[in-house]
Amino acid sequence: MFMLFFDSEGLLLCHFMERGESVTCARYSEILRTELRRAVKNKRPRRLREDVILLHDIARPHTIRHTMDTIRDLR
Repeated sequence: MFMLFFDSEGLLLCHFMERGESVTCARYSEILRTELRRAVKNKRPRRLREDVILLHDIARPHTIRHTMDTIRDLR
């Protein structure tokens, strides 16, 4: 399985999951904090100074309080 993160300018991050790995709220939050943040910093540095809107397709981990707190912390 893989997760794609992109914006209006194109692909930001393609994260491949290990076979059998599940997308838990902790894992999703970790990807947001580390990999996605790094990808935005490298590819779209001005976006870190702007408000970012995340659209989560059918993923459920984004509704968990832990993930909501991560998203709020990252602004």
